[in-house]
Amino acid sequence: MQGSWRRRWRPVIAILSLTTLVIIAGCAASGDVEDLSNATSLIASAESRTPLPPGSHFDASGFVTQSGVSYQSGWFLSVAESEAQCKWYGYWLQGFNADDTTQMDAAQATFKLMDSWPLYTDDPQTGQYFDSLEQKAELGDPTGLQQFISANCGGFTN
Repeated sequence: MQGSWRRRWRPVIAILSLTTLVIIAGCAASGDVEDLSNATSLIASAESRTPLPPGSHFDASGFVTQSGVSYQSGWFLSVAESEAQCKWYGYWLQGFNADDTTQMDAAQATFKLMDSWPLYTDDPQTGQYFDSLEQKAELGDPTGLQQFISANCGGFTN
């Protein structure tokens, strides 16, 4: 009698185990996590898709990963876009401070390109916020970009 409950529950346990494996396999195969074994090419791809101001370069420390940590798919591109955004905002401010309209125009042209980046499009409210900062700059008001850089761009230099 003692073994009879085990026999009755065996199919249920087998189905639950199989279901768990399918769910785990589905999550692992869904592409929701960056393949860190391919990090070098992912970083190179992110950098090549994300323009920087003249004379600027990406800070490698932004792309450092920690072992045993999973990174969401698109993480490297997000890092590149965030750094580039800071650098373009800084580039515009340098032009503003030097009264260099050519430099400011170049930055503003890139602001329009940045509107298509996932950094802007993944969350419409975030994109609208960035657009408002850039529109103020276009009207000659640097305060939005200055505040953004102060709050979000520590450590990034051209």
